[in-house]
Parts: sequence; C-alpha cells; structure tokens
Amino acid sequence: MTVSGTINADGQPGVVSNGGGGGGGGAGGYLIIQVEGTLTVAPTGSITALGGAGGAGPYTSPPEMYSAGGNGGGGRIDIDVATPNLVNQGTIDAGLARVPNRPTLGVSLIGNGTGTVTSSLGSIDCGATCTWTYSTGRVVTLTATPDPGSLFAGWQGEADCLDGSLTMDASRGCAANFVRQSTYMLDFNGDLTGDLFRYNPTSGAWSVDTSVLGGFSSAAGSWSPGWTVNAADFDADGLSDFFVYNPVTGYWYKCINDGVGGFKYYSGSWSPGWDVHVLNLDADGRSDVFVFNKTTGVWYQCLTDTAAPHAGFTYVLGSWSPGWSIYPLRLNADSLDDIFVYNQQTGQWFQCMTNGAGSFSNYIGGQWSPNWEIVPGDFNGDTLGDIFVFNSTTGAWYICSNNGNGFAYVQGSWSTGWSLAAGDLNADSRTDIFVYNPATGSWFECFSTGAGFTYAGDRWSTGWEINVLDLDADRRADVVTYNSTTGAMFRCMNTADGVFTWTGADWGSGWLLVTSHQTPR
Repeated sequence: MTVSGTINADGQPGVVSNGGGGGGGGAGGYLIIQVEGTLTVAPTGSITALGGAGGAGPYTSPPEMYSAGGNGGGGRIDIDVATPNLVNQGTIDAGLARVPNRPTLGVSLIGNGTGTVTSSLGSIDCGATCTWTYSTGRVVTLTATPDPGSLFAGWQGEADCLDGSLTMDASRGCAANFVRQSTYMLDFNGDLTGDLFRYNPTSGAWSVDTSVLGGFSSAAGSWSPGWTVNAADFDADGLSDFFVYNPVTGYWYKCINDGVGGFKYYSGSWSPGWDVHVLNLDADGRSDVFVFNKTTGVWYQCLTDTAAPHAGFTYVLGSWSPGWSIYPLRLNADSLDDIFVYNQQTGQWFQCMTNGAGSFSNYIGGQWSPNWEIVPGDFNGDTLGDIFVFNSTTGAWYICSNNGNGFAYVQGSWSTGWSLAAGDLNADSRTDIFVYNPATGSWFECFSTGAGFTYAGDRWSTGWEINVLDLDADRRADVVTYNSTTGAMFRCMNTADGVFTWTGADWGSGWLLVTSHQTPR
C-alpha cells in the first residue's frame, strides 16, 4: 500500500475521560490502516490525526498499534503494520507513537529433505523469508510444498502448528519437516545412497555393506547369536543405528553407528517374548520402540529420552486384545508414526493413531477376510500410509487407500505364488510392488497409479530372496537378490522400467538381510 495524498481522521468535540485518552473520539474520527504487506508513505503523502475541541489528554493505544488522539474529542488513526514494513518518505503525524509488540511467526525447515513454506497472510516464503509480524488474533494458514525427491512429513513445534493453521494471539514458531523420498533406506555413512546390513543369527557374524559404485564396501564384526535386528536412528544424526533384542533372554542393545563401520553399545533387559518395532512415536526425530506381546495383548511405548538418547527408555504401558500383527506407518499428517494392526485369524483391523504422549488418540477399525499378506506403503502419493493386501492362495489383491476415515479400495487379481517387496520403482513418489516367483523365476515391476498398476517384467533364475532399496540415490528403487542356500548375491540396478543391469558376488550362506527402516526417517 502506498500513500501519495493525505489520510486524515477529523475528530468531533468530546470530553475528557479518565487519563485523557480520546474522550469523545468523535463520530467518524477513528481510522484504522491495517496492512499485512508494506505501507509506503510517498514524499507527497501524509497521515495526520486532527483533534476537535475538548479537554486535552493523551490517548493510550492498544499495544500493537500506532495511535494518536490529540485533544479529548480528537481524531485517531491506528496504523497497524509490522515495524520493518513501514517506509516513511513523507509525513506521519508525530503523535502516532509506536509500541512494537505485535506477535511474530517464525518458520523453520527441518528434516533431510527440501521444500518451501508459504503463508495465506503476509509474505512468508521460506527458504527466503521465514518470519513475519502479524496483527494480534490473525489466523494464518501455512502451506508446505516439497521439492522433487522429498516428501512433507508434517508440522512440528507448538500445538497450534500441527495442522498448519494457527491463531496469532502470541508469537509462534513452526517447523516443516521435509524428508527424502528414499527415507526408508539404511544409510551408514550419510551419502544418501541405500546400504545393507547382514546378520547371521546362527553364528552372530554381521557385516555393514555400504553402497559404492559397482558394488559394496563392507565392514565386519560379530555379536552373539539369536538377535532380532531392527534399523533405528536413536541420536537423529541421519546415520542408521540398530536395536537388537533377544526374544528368548529379553536382553536388548542400542547399537549406535560410530560413523566408521562399527557401533557403540547401550544395553538393558526386558522380559522375553516381545514383538519389537522401531518407529518415531513423539515426533522428536529420534527412534522409539514399540513392543507388543501377541499372547497377552500387553504393549509398551518405549520412548527415547531426547536429552540422553543413548540411555534407556521412558515407558508407557497399555493393553489390547491378543493376536494382532503390527505394521508401523504414518496414517495422518501430524509427524507421528502410527500403527496398523491386523488379525490374521479373524480379519479384524484397526488404524491406531499415536498422540505423542505415550498412548493412542484415535482408533478407526473395520473387518476384512482373514489371511491377507500386508504390505504398507504410500500407493497414491499423498504422503499418508496405505495398505496393499495380497492373497497368495487365490491371487486376489486390494489397494487400500487411506482416506482419513478408513480406506477406499481398488481390487484386482494376479496368479498365485508371488513374493512381494515394496519400493518406488519409477521415481513418481508412489510405492510400487516388485513381485517375484521363486519357483519359476518370473518377475514384474508393478507401478502403482493410485487406481491400479501398470507392469514391466522378465524372468530370472529361481530361488532368490528379493530386497528393494535405492542403491544410487536416483529415486528409482533397485533390487538386491540373495540366495541364502548358495550364498550368491546380485546387485540389480534399475535403469529404466523393466530394465536392470547387475553385478554379482558370493556372500556365503545363512545371512539375514536388513535393508530398510520400518517407517520414514
């Protein structure tokens, strides 16, 4: 807004009120200039407040405004604009005194992805402009837009930030969390390419296999046998750690990546028999652990201490009915990882939304038939967790798209006998399915369109285990095949739809491969 002429509030006669302050104020003698952008008073322009007759006395303005009243019946102008955005090249009545304490909104960008944030009011366009001052009480809506190759994983900060709409009754700080598209992958050295971890549960041997051009660079070590291994990031440094648990003895370790191919260890002990999952339950960027006893139904949210992430956990106890299979995924846009549970015997399911305080704030449930194979992912690219289900006996499948109140369904059918692995195979930000028949060697890349699949396929030899991950950071998931009996391994680089180039090695038999995190980091 630019003022080139004269803006004037001409007051009417009035009387002195307590302390002076604009006694009558006058009909038509009150003007508010409210600007969310920049107010420029040109050299030829002026803003004045002319007083009418009446007892003199100062007017005390609301704290967020310029104000002047002059005489008791004087006119008054409130210039409601942020201090940095007032450019005075002309004349502003000296009585328009400024008390600058309007609330400020600050936006920050966090996570290992990239993107921008804009606002419905004001000029926030962050990266470039990340703060703005508003009139008290203004409602501001923030919009987060991820760059290609990144996803918006939700808002963090004050409670009023979490849905992206906030009321400026005080200064606020909000953070937009952008994550890389390949955020499920293991990354041991921070080079943003997918790595592998191998563990032999019989001998205890392990190997960190870092992806390099044409193959892997390996660092080996040994633990005792019998551990279950889950990828984690307990210290939020972007490097993959591990949580290992022995379901027979109850012992556990946080294995913190030391950045040079080894680990630092922090241990504890629980009772035996827990089903262990690693996810982020409180949106602090540090991995937490969810354990469930399938026999008793007891569960714990084991929250990592932000101030001491290498230490133990803070525990919150709860209980469900027994028999559930647990699938961590992100079911809404609040930056918290949630849990999908399915009972293979009864077919009952629930979406369990975490509340960030050790429990669950909402449950949405339904009924399917039993015995579906469950594959979590984001099959329509909206950043919310969906479910793909496949019946290996009948070949029937469904894409179950999360609609915020359950699922919408797309149905189809394949032949039977397929092994499934999920990943983004064509860099379109949707989860796809790689299917392989270990008896025939046939395989297909099944590219999700959100409403079904398109296909590209071929045939390999038989007997492979399939692992899908992005080995070269091109956003196209690649495939690592491994034969646990012969020890043969092939690194299959995805160069185009249905096209792979590969190199092989002999890893030896008996390895358990860990290739991804359970939820995005």
